[in-house]
Amino acid sequence: MRRRDFIGLASVAAAWPLAARSQQPAKMYRIAIVHPSAPVADLTEETTHGEFYPSFFRALRRLGYIEGQNLFVKRWTAEGRTDRYEEIAREVIGHKPDVVFVPTGRMALPFKHTTSTLPIVVLAGADPIRMGIVENLSRPGANITGVTTEAGPAFLGKHFQLLRDLKPGLKKAGFLAPRQGWEIWQPVLTATSQSMGISVVGPMVESPFKDQDHRASLASMIDDGIEGLVVSTAFEILAHRPMIVQLVQDHRLPAIYPFREYVNDGGLMSYTSDFREVMTGLAHYVDLILRGTKPGDLPYLQPTRFQFAINLKAARAIELNIPAALLASADELIE
Repeated sequence: MRRRDFIGLASVAAAWPLAARSQQPAKMYRIAIVHPSAPVADLTEETTHGEFYPSFFRALRRLGYIEGQNLFVKRWTAEGRTDRYEEIAREVIGHKPDVVFVPTGRMALPFKHTTSTLPIVVLAGADPIRMGIVENLSRPGANITGVTTEAGPAFLGKHFQLLRDLKPGLKKAGFLAPRQGWEIWQPVLTATSQSMGISVVGPMVESPFKDQDHRASLASMIDDGIEGLVVSTAFEILAHRPMIVQLVQDHRLPAIYPFREYVNDGGLMSYTSDFREVMTGLAHYVDLILRGTKPGDLPYLQPTRFQFAINLKAARAIELNIPAALLASADELIE
């Protein structure tokens, strides 16, 4: 196994004053966590559904914040309904937490439009500037900062390139994404189609995001003759990953995913930033904000190095031969 270096977030955290991170908080701090679709039971340190929140809370624990002792956490979920985003934003703001953690750019926008004072930390998969979350990455200003899991348009383009490396003759690929925010990805999809000669098809998944909606979208793309699938970074989709991975496997369809959690659930390939470090970086930002730093003074962090994993067991299950060059480029091969 090999692992590429990941820029950043850990090194940035290490550069912050040790004294600021070693002092034990004495008061009770209030954090709000909202999610577009996952059950609130999954937004905890104990969840077995992914590494996002366990990493986040372990990092907070190392910084001296322990839920139930000096940290109070209230959780909300939109249950896959985008029409509830504004309602949840108003409800969360009414509880007056010290900081809000939002794991998706689309869900962060109602907070931005509703409050200019409540500190908000965002995990945005797509471009936070293009989404309208911030105007400047180095100095976001106002009350919002965060981390993006992508590093510009090249991130999505790399997924299509890896799929092409897997199937050199690939002519048509599906892209699983919510209709909301589709315009964020459209320029990259158009460029991919023009530069690689790959026809990218939908349809996009509609809200509310339920299993049957993802099934219908995938079935439509498969009927349209796609030869491979790219799954977007949208967290509305992530909550349905076991079903998506199983359905893709049932149709013996090569697919690449944006998070390692998909591969852990049996997916074929993932190309992603290191989420343990991403969530650690977010926890450090929460710590700095709780200690008085203004969110707008904290640069919006971007990864520049990524990890590529291939699930060999998944490849064997669909009788897929992985090219030797692609195997050699992987950071991790999973048996």
